[in-house]
Amino acid sequence: MKIESKYKLGIVKNGKPFYGEVILEIESLPDSDRHEVVEKYSGKGFKSQGYVESIPPEGYDAWKIGIKTGVEYALKRINDSRKFKVTILESNGLTTDTNPIILAYVSSRAILKEFANNESETDLNKIEEIVFNSWSYEYDTQISFDKLDVAK
Repeated sequence: MKIESKYKLGIVKNGKPFYGEVILEIESLPDSDRHEVVEKYSGKGFKSQGYVESIPPEGYDAWKIGIKTGVEYALKRINDSRKFKVTILESNGLTTDTNPIILAYVSSRAILKEFANNESETDLNKIEEIVFNSWSYEYDTQISFDKLDVAK
């Protein structure tokens, strides 16, 4: 079983932009007792003002941490005893519209939309509150899914 899952957020809310997208490949690991996350970025990064930035193999560390955090959160929430390998194929954003919290949200949605999960509506609402207030924090601030707050 191999699934390619894409998720994109592009919205202006309260006058602020929120943009991020991710493409993940999710496959079952039948003989494993743990999940595996593989980063396979191949983007070119910043081209010019106003152009979408595709995360390259080197750099963009805060964005990459956010994506991996979202993937790990989602894997904990799915109602499936199988273990999975998630390969991060691509992620895109804009320096002016994207931050690690947005990318954590996007990557978690790419997985949770594919599988039955135990994320409560209360938790989702709290996560979305953090996402849509993420421009109130420092640019490289990360979300703590365990605490449903920002990581400090």
